[in-house]
Amino acid sequence: MLFSCKQVSEHLSDHVDDELPPRKRWMLRLHLLMCPPCARVEHSLRRTLGALEALGRELGQDESGKRPDSGA
Repeated sequence: MLFSCKQVSEHLSDHVDDELPPRKRWMLRLHLLMCPPCARVEHSLRRTLGALEALGRELGQDESGKRPDSGA
């Protein structure tokens, strides 16, 4: 059974973070192959996350958002 668009939206963040179990990951990927609107949302999410990571590197922050020298 394929995921619906609603199910994709509920699981997309976990998918991008590689936190979905294999079966759900494949169901979601198959939906993305067949649904251009959901594929665009995934692409946009990945671009946004990439931009945020790049900004964090520019600001000297690690992945947790903390600066290495901040002591926090």
